[in-house]
Amino acid sequence: MNIKFYGFKHYKVCKYLIVLCLFQFSSSFSQSENNNPIQENKSVPRFNKGTDVFYKLILNKLVIPDRWKLSIDSLKISFLVSADGSLSSFENLSKSNNDIYNEARKIVFFLGNWEPALNSENKPIDAVTVISIPLPDEIFTAVEEAPKFIGGVSEMYRFINENLKYPIKARDKKVSGRVFVKFVVEKDGSIGDIEIQRGIGSGCDQEAIRVIKSMPKWKPGLQNGKKMRVYFNMPVVFKLDY
Repeated sequence: MNIKFYGFKHYKVCKYLIVLCLFQFSSSFSQSENNNPIQENKSVPRFNKGTDVFYKLILNKLVIPDRWKLSIDSLKISFLVSADGSLSSFENLSKSNNDIYNEARKIVFFLGNWEPALNSENKPIDAVTVISIPLPDEIFTAVEEAPKFIGGVSEMYRFINENLKYPIKARDKKVSGRVFVKFVVEKDGSIGDIEIQRGIGSGCDQEAIRVIKSMPKWKPGLQNGKKMRVYFNMPVVFKLDY
């Protein structure tokens, strides 16, 4: 009985000590919070010329050597934007390809100060921000499996002929011929980066671009079983019916 009583008594003492310690910890934590209140962000740091300009400047300046291509699709970087807009404490969150990260970090740093975050009183404060930089993939001119219009070449030209509208200006001037178009079949089969390689004018070039842009998704090109961005060249024929 004495042993059991002692154990129960000992348990009660420990229980009181634990409660007391938790109370002291809670009090000190509350006091710490009161002494150093957490600043609530009313806004986030921003590049002073806008997000679109920021990414455009990075991608224009970032040179990716061939040995780095296809190794990573995007780069995630965090850094501290101080209350004065200066940048520091960079970190590579992608955890891969330090060469690309170091190049991107230098560009971000030298692009200049940012607009800092603001607290609830509209005062500038230090804040960490994270950016994800989409890296341009290599565009292939030839791959093991070329991109294909769903249904084949004949179906592709049927689509073009059914959707092509002869420009009135070209018809009045009796302009006819072939517009040679170059475009990219993206990894998801969509069409992008359309360029006129050789045109005939009178609105035909613009109409060729419109029709190509309106095409449904293709079957993307493959290299080693992996989807790739691939250039594709084709003529769009404008022929007058007399």
